[in-house]
Parts: sequence; structure tokens; C-alpha cells
Amino acid sequence: MEPINEKELKEIGLTSATTMINDHLEAIGHDEGIGKLEGYEIKLTIKNKNKVAWKARSEFTKLFHNELDSLIKSKKLNMQKVGFITMLSKYIAYENCYLVNKEGEYLSQKEIIQITGESKPTIVKILKQLIKDKIIIAEKQEKDKRLNKYCINPNLLFKGKDIDIKLKDKYTT
Repeated sequence: MEPINEKELKEIGLTSATTMINDHLEAIGHDEGIGKLEGYEIKLTIKNKNKVAWKARSEFTKLFHNELDSLIKSKKLNMQKVGFITMLSKYIAYENCYLVNKEGEYLSQKEIIQITGESKPTIVKILKQLIKDKIIIAEKQEKDKRLNKYCINPNLLFKGKDIDIKLKDKYTT
């Protein structure tokens, strides 16, 4: 006999739970059953004890493979640019994609040069290309209009669960 899979187990559990709830509702005089109760949903959680949390307390950044493949195929990304973005990925702010240091301040071009270990002309060239290809957006900082703040395209890399609609719109229009 084959072991039962998680999907089948959930289906059996939901069917059993629905039957038990319907039986109980009938027993207390609600003959219409759960199907007539509005605003309720039955959920069942199945926990696989053969799996454990992996680095649960570690920070991570989501990389969207379809976008990566598309940018590589269109020649907008190459190994050097992928490496550059990867080195900066740990500085992506939670749910807004701006590059920030550990104090929460926007990364300066000088800090980017220090992080990557590349020369200023190389960084200026890479940033210019990534901005042109909309992989990074450069905007003037509110505090000092002479300085840029950099935002990595959230369609490629993202940290968090929800995205600010204004940020999403910057990359979809």
C-alpha cells in the first residue's frame, strides 16, 4: 500500500470535519448544515513531522527566477551585474526594496563601492546600466537632494511579504 500524501490527507480531514460539523448542527436543530452558514470557512493544517524549519531566524531575500531568466535572455543582466546585485541583496530594506545600511539610512554610492570592492568608475557604469534597464531606480533623497537612494526592482529581488502599491506601480508602468 502506498503512503497517503499531504493533499489526500487534507481532503480526508476536511471531509471528516465538514461531516462532523454538519452532524452536530443537525443535532442542535440547524438542519441546513454548514453550507448555509455565511462567512465561515473550514481550514485544516497538516504538519509534516518529517520536515523542520530551516534557518528560521535567518534573513533571506526572494529571487524570482522567471524575471532573472528574462533579464539574462534580454542581455540586461550578465554575470557581473548579477554578482553586483547579489552582493547588495542583504541591504534591501524589508518590503520596500531600497538599499539601506544597518542604521536604516540609504546606501550611498561610496558605501556601495566599499561593499563591492569595485572602483568608482566600475560602480558608476554598472549603476547607470541597471538604472537604464529599470533593474534599479535612483531617486533623490528627501533629506539631501544631491544624494540618490537606490531601489532594486522587486520583480527580481524582494524581502518581505507585502509590497507598497506605489513601489509596485513604479515597476509596472
